[in-house]
Amino acid sequence: MTTVAPHPIWSSGTPVSSVSGMAAILTPALALRYLRQLSTDVRAAVVLDGEGRPLAGEAAIAAPAVRLAELMPAGATELVVRVGAGGEARGTALAARVPAPADAPAASPNALVLAVGPLALLDLLRLDVDAALGALAGAPAERPAPPPLPPGAVVAHDPSSGVQALEPPGFAVQTAISAGMGLFDAVAAATPGAGE
Repeated sequence: MTTVAPHPIWSSGTPVSSVSGMAAILTPALALRYLRQLSTDVRAAVVLDGEGRPLAGEAAIAAPAVRLAELMPAGATELVVRVGAGGEARGTALAARVPAPADAPAASPNALVLAVGPLALLDLLRLDVDAALGALAGAPAERPAPPPLPPGAVVAHDPSSGVQALEPPGFAVQTAISAGMGLFDAVAAATPGAGE
């Protein structure tokens, strides 16, 4: 009779998540490839430099991606905007800042923006985005995992204060929703059927 034994890695205490096994440094193109392989329903993605130029990903979504990235409140590392049309969930626009020193060159990766469909597992995607951001910055992410998303149209996460603000006070929620819609419109125009 054959006995099934667990693989030694399971009992060794070695982390086996995709996040822990990732390379310490990724190029912008590899970071997007990593996210597309691990995450479901990624419709479009772009890595932007400090001046809003695309370093990798779909250049057709760069302008609305810049607009969304610029809306992130000071101190926030991500902005999540749920996008709908006609009462139906269209997807989620996510903008995240690459952790970098203030004196980083303008040509360095600055933001990662994704348009994901309604089937995306957002909390898992956010963990993968956090790992990719750390790798883009040249070091694995040392931050704690972002807390689960509350329901709502717009969420900004500031890990330094531990605050995850649902529609932050003084924040132009409609502007963020409009920017998210613009991102999905650009995705639909660039790849018919993808932004639906």
